[in-house]
Amino acid sequence: MVHLSWNIARNIRINDRHLFELIKFILHQSLKYIQLTLSYLEQQFGRGVDVRKQLRVLHEPAHYCITCDYEVFNILFITEIDRKHVVRCLDCALQHDRQLDNVVVLYQYTLEDLKTVYDQFQLYILPTLNSTARSITNT
Repeated sequence: MVHLSWNIARNIRINDRHLFELIKFILHQSLKYIQLTLSYLEQQFGRGVDVRKQLRVLHEPAHYCITCDYEVFNILFITEIDRKHVVRCLDCALQHDRQLDNVVVLYQYTLEDLKTVYDQFQLYILPTLNSTARSITNT
């Protein structure tokens, strides 16, 4: 749902107020979670955890934690199971490896990019039939 909400915010104009408010809330909560996660990593591990940039690939599916099936957005905690790289959420990554020694942390979008999308996501007001008719008769 988080990936879907960000894609809608980037690509679609929403004119339904209730849907707009729901999507805006999801965007806000995910931004807050990303900021809290980055702050936590900095406070707990300092430079001990390297957060690397890895951009999303076109048509890359949403990621889900291998342990709890939680949708993981933007900050991915990568571990290895049977020579395969798997995604975990922060909680499960910490349960798996308390010091995150064998965990690669990736981010797919910068906070600035996400904040820009958030700020540009606005409710689209459709012109009403009455205002359209008035503008035609006034010309």
